[in-house]
Amino acid sequence: PFLAMKLSTAAQTVQVSEKTLRRAIAAGDLVARDFGGEYRIEADELRAWVRSHPAKGRAS
Repeated sequence: PFLAMKLSTAAQTVQVSEKTLRRAIAAGDLVARDFGGEYRIEADELRAWVRSHPAKGRAS
């Protein structure tokens, strides 16, 4: 089964804006699924994206 978090939850989890995640999805840097106009992101995909991007301005 596909278990994933909403975009808003993912943004809060990694302390970035939803807009940042939407840009990453649009650029193909972050894998997400669109369920009726609402993105869902798997935790593993989010972790991989965070590891591949330095924490610019993000609280540690």
